[in-house]
Amino acid sequence: MKRFALTLCTFFLLIGCESPQSAVTDTETSTEVSIYNQTVSSDLHAIHYLSDNMDRGNHEYFDSTLIVEPRINENELNRGTIVFVDEEISRIIGLPNESVKIDNGKVLIDGVQLDTFYGKAHRLGMSNKEDYLSFLKDNNAETHNRSESVFNYSRDETNLGEYEYFLMSDDWLRGNIKEINYNQIDGIVLGILE
Repeated sequence: MKRFALTLCTFFLLIGCESPQSAVTDTETSTEVSIYNQTVSSDLHAIHYLSDNMDRGNHEYFDSTLIVEPRINENELNRGTIVFVDEEISRIIGLPNESVKIDNGKVLIDGVQLDTFYGKAHRLGMSNKEDYLSFLKDNNAETHNRSESVFNYSRDETNLGEYEYFLMSDDWLRGNIKEINYNQIDGIVLGILE
């Protein structure tokens, strides 16, 4: 009986020692926009893009020529990949069979915070509401409740299916936040033409 109790205690001790994952990270995706400086082959699409939905403070993709690879391999679709869908670009945030929730301006993947530059709300490249309001005040600019509210934005949990992805624009206020099926992706953005 003592042996059973000792085994049971050891089991519960080991189970209790497993530390939960503290954050989902993405060490592959760069904050820098990829520059495409090769000859554009006929199997790629060059698209003049006029939306600022991916603005992180420098109008990174606005009024640029995007180079889009229309042949998509599921293995190339990772968290952080920028895709072209319905004439707009967005970033993959959630992968198949994950759950995605936005809580007070922070993205949660399977209940764990996404700790990367695109995992939290921002305005004009600032991910802190106080810095944003201070910037507006220093520049004598008006604030709008809608702009401020992005820092407190929440969305109920979305459970993705086997071929579904959760997309967000880097500028949450100016772009889409949606889930899509794999076959809705028109291409992967390779970069902007130099």
